[in-house]
Amino acid sequence: MELILPPSVIPFRVTLDEPLTDWLLLQISEQNRLFHVEREPDGSLSVRRIGDWRAAGVSSNLGGTLWDWAKKDGRGWALVNTGFYLKDGSMRGARWSWISKERLGREGLKREPGFARACPEFVAEVLADNYSREEMQARMRMWIENGMELGLMADPERKVVEIYRQGREVEVVADRVVGDGVMAGFALELSKIWE
Repeated sequence: MELILPPSVIPFRVTLDEPLTDWLLLQISEQNRLFHVEREPDGSLSVRRIGDWRAAGVSSNLGGTLWDWAKKDGRGWALVNTGFYLKDGSMRGARWSWISKERLGREGLKREPGFARACPEFVAEVLADNYSREEMQARMRMWIENGMELGLMADPERKVVEIYRQGREVEVVADRVVGDGVMAGFALELSKIWE
């Protein structure tokens, strides 16, 4: 099912008579790569266009640092634009994420292709013109509620990163992010991601 929509109707939400199967949700996502398609906890679909070029550049720079750290660390995978089935019943796609082999588990490694049935320990999102700041902050809280341990929301306009951690207040930094807990050893110099 390919979606052909004029820009004036995006973002939008679709409420379905019956929940989509996981297979059909995967097919819709794969056939509509110009859209960000997610399932809400109530089963409805949320559809947005992909973000702007500036956010994509920041995402690439941030992701490069995460990728390098994950390869050296060896305990899990750095993933880009990957979907996750979460405990609240939603399917969300993170711009960048890191999930440990332990959290995914041996069974997860053998599963058929598709979205992972686990919440990543780390999520990085970049505020783009397809989300308001308030929507992205709510999104980061949703990741926390579903088991994320550390999350970053990069704001290219203000050149700051909001840091989300389990059981802690949101922290806003403008210079450097240092990972802790499962992300110990990860460090992000913010001046490098805005270039």
